[in-house]
Amino acid sequence: MGLITGGLSFRRFRVTGKLPNGFRDTYLEAVSGDVHHENLKHRSKEPVFGWVSVTDPGDTDFTLNKLLWDHYIVVSLRLDKKTVPTKLFAILLDRQKKEVMAERGIERLSKDHKEEIKEALEEELLSQALPSVALYDVAWDINRSEVLVFATSDSVIEYVQGLFHDTFGMRLYPDRPADWLSRYIDREEVESRAQSHLPGGSAAGGMAHEVDEQGWHDHDPLSGREMMLGTEFLTWLWQQSEANNGNFTLPAEKSESPSAGAMTHRELEEDLDPLTGLPYEADESADTEDVVLWFDNKLTFKDMEEDRPGVTMMRGEAPSSTPEAKLTLVQGKRPVEARIGFSRGSYEWFFTLKATPGGLDLGGLKIPAEVKDGDDEKIYERMYLIEVANSTIQRLFHRFYIERTSEGWGSGFDEWMNEE
Repeated sequence: MGLITGGLSFRRFRVTGKLPNGFRDTYLEAVSGDVHHENLKHRSKEPVFGWVSVTDPGDTDFTLNKLLWDHYIVVSLRLDKKTVPTKLFAILLDRQKKEVMAERGIERLSKDHKEEIKEALEEELLSQALPSVALYDVAWDINRSEVLVFATSDSVIEYVQGLFHDTFGMRLYPDRPADWLSRYIDREEVESRAQSHLPGGSAAGGMAHEVDEQGWHDHDPLSGREMMLGTEFLTWLWQQSEANNGNFTLPAEKSESPSAGAMTHRELEEDLDPLTGLPYEADESADTEDVVLWFDNKLTFKDMEEDRPGVTMMRGEAPSSTPEAKLTLVQGKRPVEARIGFSRGSYEWFFTLKATPGGLDLGGLKIPAEVKDGDDEKIYERMYLIEVANSTIQRLFHRFYIERTSEGWGSGFDEWMNEE
């Protein structure tokens, strides 16, 4: 999976810290010092990993044009790992033990001797094996201090976080719903609303919280409430999409111009719409933007009571419109995962939105990409379209949060659930 090719499944992070003076040359040198070094004779199960070019997994000769793409730093983590087939190893190990006992005229091997034989055989076989190669793209928006890691495995994420810190001297922190809200309302308001209207959690009003240069707060006012808010957000999206025929009016997303110093592939004399390649004609003075959203072909429910962990999955055309879906709600289960589509103008996006104990995960993104050739154009277009999807979800969550933490929350939901 990756930025240029493959499925768009990723995790979103924030970085803390300030870009150093002359960061282009500094980071170019740092990345060049942590590139992948291919080693086919590697004799360990531990992977060999390092940075490679996002356009060529065999290219470790970085230049600024391979590292900087307008206001994005883009690299790919290459991870080479060797393994030995389990059954084959067991056969060869048993044979080796028998040969050693026959040579020494003994009937049994000590535990330590068995371990020595096992380690030696494993090392020998690994030295002869070819590694599997996996690639995970990393795109750092240096304007927003946000990083997309095109991986979902916790173990891979750990490799990326460690190497990113070693290379750039900055830590990757998971993006949180509270951070989305801070783009639209003050952090203090996020916390006061949570304290007044959300049960549970670990908000600590009145305490001093540290904020770094990039606006990262060490305290999360929604901590402990993420799963509850995620299921309520999905339910709210469902109810609102039915009540308004899928039409949502959101605060307009103001475009952020790329950092002039980061433009290495082209100098933009005018803002271009990545979808059309034409001058961007959006009204920057507009306060709102209209999107159409619908629940697509998958909806998963879960009983939120710990002693009743039942799961119900519905597939097919528009399962949310069926009486069975509403009945599942009435019975106490709540949506925890949904396949959702939305349109903006004539373009459509599809993604899976999942409520988790850590927040909301957006995965399986399908974008209305049009560019087929040219790595530069693909990266610009795909990053733009990914940001449109992320921004849309964040603005919807902002609108939901304002309603959820208002006195009138909940009115009409029982009627909506029982109307069929």
